[in-house]
Amino acid sequence: MSSPLPITLLSFTGSRGKNATNLKWVIESEINFDYFLLEHSGDGYEFETVTKVKGKGNSSSRAEYSYLDLTATNLYYYRLKSVDLDGTTSFSKVIKVDGNGEGYSRLAVIYPNPVSNRKLTLQFFDNDPGAAYLTLT
Repeated sequence: MSSPLPITLLSFTGSRGKNATNLKWVIESEINFDYFLLEHSGDGYEFETVTKVKGKGNSSSRAEYSYLDLTATNLYYYRLKSVDLDGTTSFSKVIKVDGNGEGYSRLAVIYPNPVSNRKLTLQFFDNDPGAAYLTLT
């Protein structure tokens, strides 16, 4: 029998203000959960930790978290790294927040651009094991 996931993430969004990015995420429940690391990236590949947000540990009620990123420029990619009490980690989908204040999920990235050493990497951020269709031009 498998154990339940430490958190159930309902949403993760970002919106750009005049001088900062407001990030919000909603959790349905937490079981043996420790903390979140909010990470950002200017290119969507190399992420660094912005802040650590302590979780509630064990809670069966919905919780809302938020963080105001004052270091953000016009474009940043964000993700949440969740860490439970035994050190197990998982990542949220990556969201992109641009200068227009739009935050949306990023499904995949292809890198490097331009290709080097005849190698191209396609990375999906969705854990859905279903079929994926790709057209490269």
